Amino acid sequence: MHTFTLTDADGQQHSYSVDPHTPTDGFGVCSRVAAAVIDPLAGTALAALAKTVPLAIRRGVGSDGKLDVAAIMDDPEIVEALSGLDFANAGKGLRRAVESIDLHLVRDILRHTNRGGKPLSSDLHFDTAYQRNYGEMFKAAWKVGGYNRFFELLDGFGALVQTLRAQVGAAQSSDGPPKTA
Repeated sequence: MHTFTLTDADGQQHSYSVDPHTPTDGFGVCSRVAAAVIDPLAGTALAALAKTVPLAIRRGVGSDGKLDVAAIMDDPEIVEALSGLDFANAGKGLRRAVESIDLHLVRDILRHTNRGGKPLSSDLHFDTAYQRNYGEMFKAAWKVGGYNRFFELLDGFGALVQTLRAQVGAAQSSDGPPKTA
């Protein structure tokens, strides 16, 4: 069981307890989460960029451990991935991804979760908990989704963010970020 606390729209704290989803149920939710994000982003070239950037960053770290941002931006694979990125459609794709996460999916993510000891699988408790309190609902779904590893199929994008953070952090010297040529 996993527990955490969130603050609602009125500033009140609520404790959550989460039981893991069963493999069959969890895989179904995981697949729906991936489809909600991947389908709308298809054709925007964000997937190619997500695969290319971590490799370019690794190549852009010099022998001294400093990050050469100019070398990364000049990397032919990055240039190719960026040239294929349709910025107009990427924004629309991201919007469609957010819009495609419907309430049924959020409810399924929170199915094995209690808020203040009350099961969110109950329509009454769910509606009472999140009426005019959508921020807490999204935060709860994010935390429960992370605990149940529903976002693992999106690791291409998550790995990109983690790699960027790690490489930038490792490349910074004690006196600030690395200089670009």
